[in-house]
Amino acid sequence: MLKDSTADVLKDFKDSLGHWRIWYFWGKQDIKGRYRRSFFGGSWVIIHLLVWSASAAIIYGKFFNQNVVDFMPYVMVGFSLWGFFNNTLAEGGNAFLAAEGYIKQIPFPSNVYLLRNFTGNVINFLALIPVMVVTYIALDRGFSINMLWAIPGLLVIFLISFLHIVIVAHLTLIIKDLPHAIGSLMQPLFFITPLIYVKEAIPAAHSWVYEYNILFYMLEVVRRPLVSYEAVPFHYYVILGGYTLLLLAGAIYVSRCLRPQISYKL
Repeated sequence: MLKDSTADVLKDFKDSLGHWRIWYFWGKQDIKGRYRRSFFGGSWVIIHLLVWSASAAIIYGKFFNQNVVDFMPYVMVGFSLWGFFNNTLAEGGNAFLAAEGYIKQIPFPSNVYLLRNFTGNVINFLALIPVMVVTYIALDRGFSINMLWAIPGLLVIFLISFLHIVIVAHLTLIIKDLPHAIGSLMQPLFFITPLIYVKEAIPAAHSWVYEYNILFYMLEVVRRPLVSYEAVPFHYYVILGGYTLLLLAGAIYVSRCLRPQISYKL
């Protein structure tokens, strides 16, 4: 079986960065195409977020005795991040399949198609930030310098999410049902991850629900600075750092094994 070297994989990524105009343009076009002929267009992302956040904050806020003014930002930030995680994991698997026509005709570096998928999801997520700012102002929540701790958290989850796309997109070449399986798995994870409730609502005997859930740590490095105005404990970054190294090793391995076969596996 043909195999690339690690140097080949890294060169492919470097060459792909040089084609940034292409994958950035494609990423934007994917967002436009998703809402083509829709009256509200991309505003549906904002509408969905507001409806989900307001509904969950009011309903589950009463269930768990949470102040709606404090709970609304918690839920809104959580839903925004969860949508990003879900899209990069589930939809990222189709990055090569969606670009089959280009791959078989144009010799672009393979990471161009992965960066295209990643860019579209990042643009979609960043478009929600102004909505969060307006919500904070409307709720008279105020702002703090400690909210800047969300920036390193965002950089970490962006890196992790891109590595997710690399791994899942390559594995989908040989397991075509993988994106559907991940989409199904994300549904129960939604309910066992502290999204519509705070972790303090979980009895100590069941703390494993979040302590062994990597998605919880990915949420918290961004959510806690924005909602509680404080940085997460250092060991959160250690856990995510270890997870990132595992993903990096996995991404390089699957790229070495499957990158030479991409056009044949489509």
